[in-house]
Amino acid sequence: MKCKYLNLSTRLDALERPGLAILLQSCPQVETLIISSESTFGPNDFGFNEDPNDLTEENYWISRPCWGRRLKTLRIYGTWIYESCYFEQIMPFLEAVLKNGIVLEKIILTPFKYGISIYPMQHARVTQKLLSFPRSSEDAVIVFSASY
Repeated sequence: MKCKYLNLSTRLDALERPGLAILLQSCPQVETLIISSESTFGPNDFGFNEDPNDLTEENYWISRPCWGRRLKTLRIYGTWIYESCYFEQIMPFLEAVLKNGIVLEKIILTPFKYGISIYPMQHARVTQKLLSFPRSSEDAVIVFSASY
């Protein structure tokens, strides 16, 4: 596909990973990727279990370096990135974006919604982890936006 803008509603859970990987690999020209999810479903709410022989979250996205080379902007909406059950799923994805995004300009995280607050320790954990990842693009910045 030749789209330059892609808007996905996902929380990057293990059951969605294979489909998302295929979708992202089939959209190599995407410059702006928006990820948002207001879903009330959590991991394994449908009774499915991931394949234990599948790649771990840490290796899954790094093993697919061909997508995201033209990605300039990644924007993620939602407080879900701070929830423990999603933290381990989103961080490997963000690490892969930073590592493979040679023209990446910014990652914008908009975790705050009016009336919902995040504990400072949760915010610090996400911030410290993101700042520890290597970046291919010297111009890449990580921005925390106040609300959406």
